[in-house]
Amino acid sequence: MSHRHQYVREAAAVLTACSLIVVLLPGLAAAHNGSDTPPEHERADSRTSGSISTAVGNSLPDMPMNASPENSLAFEVSQKPAIASKQLSDMESLDNWEPWVGPSAFGTISLSTDKFYKGRASVLLTSPTKGEEPNFPSTRGRPWGSASAIYKVDNEDWTEWNRITLWVYPDLPGFRTVSFNLVLHNDSPIDPTVDDKKYVGAFVPYDSANGYHYYNIYSGLNYQLLENHKWNKVYWEIPHVRRDKVIALELRYRLQGNQREMTDTVTYYFDELYLEKVEQPEHYEGWYVAPGQIAHNHLGYVTGFPKTALSADPSAKTFQVIDLDAKKVALEKPITSRTTPQGTFHVLDFSEFDRPGTYALRALDIQTRPFHIGEFNDLYRNNLIKLINFFYCQRCGTEIPGRHSACHADWLCTHGDKSIVINGGWHDAGDLSQSTIHTSGAVHVFFSLAEIFQDTDTALSERLLEEARWGLDWLLKTRFGEAYRVNWATMDFWTDGILGTNDDRSPVTPDETHAPTYNHVTVNFHAARAEAKAAVLLSKKDPIMATYALTCAEEDWGFAVKSIQDLDTVTAGIALNASLALHEATRNDKYRSAAISYGDYILRCQQGDDVSNGVPLKGFFYGNASRETIPLLRSISTPEKYAVTGLVGLLQA
Repeated sequence: MSHRHQYVREAAAVLTACSLIVVLLPGLAAAHNGSDTPPEHERADSRTSGSISTAVGNSLPDMPMNASPENSLAFEVSQKPAIASKQLSDMESLDNWEPWVGPSAFGTISLSTDKFYKGRASVLLTSPTKGEEPNFPSTRGRPWGSASAIYKVDNEDWTEWNRITLWVYPDLPGFRTVSFNLVLHNDSPIDPTVDDKKYVGAFVPYDSANGYHYYNIYSGLNYQLLENHKWNKVYWEIPHVRRDKVIALELRYRLQGNQREMTDTVTYYFDELYLEKVEQPEHYEGWYVAPGQIAHNHLGYVTGFPKTALSADPSAKTFQVIDLDAKKVALEKPITSRTTPQGTFHVLDFSEFDRPGTYALRALDIQTRPFHIGEFNDLYRNNLIKLINFFYCQRCGTEIPGRHSACHADWLCTHGDKSIVINGGWHDAGDLSQSTIHTSGAVHVFFSLAEIFQDTDTALSERLLEEARWGLDWLLKTRFGEAYRVNWATMDFWTDGILGTNDDRSPVTPDETHAPTYNHVTVNFHAARAEAKAAVLLSKKDPIMATYALTCAEEDWGFAVKSIQDLDTVTAGIALNASLALHEATRNDKYRSAAISYGDYILRCQQGDDVSNGVPLKGFFYGNASRETIPLLRSISTPEKYAVTGLVGLLQA
């Protein structure tokens, strides 16, 4: 695979991860506005047609782009009819309802007759957006607390039900994005031999004196996005949540602050709470394909490359490739079965089909959504545009039309007697935090992609360069020098932009961003890699900035090298990548020598032969050259990521 294709595919992988965060992070959640059952033609269109093109020719769309609701998991979940239902509360009274009490509890609940979806009343949750105490140091960047309406349940078994629905009307003047949580509380003893296999987790019971305490919250904590100032039908599928002894359902608002144009008091109206059962909840566990589905590559398939999909139905013996433009069957083939340690899979292999166009796969009565077959750059161009759009929407410190105004101008980082306002860059995908490692990686990829397309797609290259420079600016502005810089800074709320008020996330020192000295080594290597790549790409377009970026890169690389105490695979991997980037920018042999040295160390950390007990397993990396441990849960710092990219880069240097 060429160097060009390596970076395009790396960016496509980033895009896929971003898409999964946006669509799947809320769990098996959905919020849908309006009728339970859209017109038949709308439901048909959502499965069989619809545009999947983002840009025509070399043009670029205006950003931020708007997503098509019918392409979302939320829409898909909302289309499933309930085959059984049970009303939990009609919200005509406060029977079985109570507010949350205990530490960090805010807000009130009441019965409202001013606004309701059905009947004559609804349950109203009212809360401030922030507490009276300064956020720092009390919660260190997380919300002040939460306000909740608690529906009490008497140890009921909800196992036969797999969906919760209710109607929600949020009234948050000035807010462009609105969310709330549902939390299911279960009071069963935890059996690790069962729970770890059947459910994601379980809950500790409710304590009336101290409020709700729980752990492993991702089993029963669900995030919902809502449209402001209208009734939203909320759907939450719960097959993955333990629910054999339910004691409460919590409707929660987290105190996430407000910008100046936003209200400082929020209200949520809740109505018509139901338990429901659907025939086929969303698939959430295992490698097998969910019934009624064909698992295929939503990004499309490249001509000349393998093309496969998987079916769940063993009764399907053949499949068809449908040409959606010509409205005819383009290919029909038998489905083959393949047994692996993960199970038996039914494979739809159409690798020989290379005709560019828009297609769908069909097996029996199941048909996929449209996908493209085309040349590599043409196919992935739209996905790169979506990637750029995602990062653009995550920008901090500037207005994003329809998303938020210029934000976080009162966010300081302090080191000694120096302070920096650290807004800018991109909000972290899960909240509003900032990360030098994440930013550095994105900046490096954006500059690399801009280089790849600079001769063949000027418009795309310039837009990639623009987004790269936005991230670079943040990397450079958050340096204190002498190895000190922002590493990770937690921010989980909106602020008023005024220094001196109680929502200031200040002071934050580099050491208080949860980054011990070891991580400062890798953080500076990450930054040096991105800065060096920027120096190469900006050398002609902006030589002053290129010179400054290179100066910072060499300084940061030097700081990191001097700070290394115990070398390990992760540090060697990012050090190798940074050294290669600086050698490209300077052609200084000291960086080449360093890269070779780090590469040699990484090879000493790799299992080159089958493991000693005869198991045919090799190629993985140990944590360090002692080869005593294999790091498995290192999040973004996986040894393989930087070790492999570094070794490939060393071969290409």
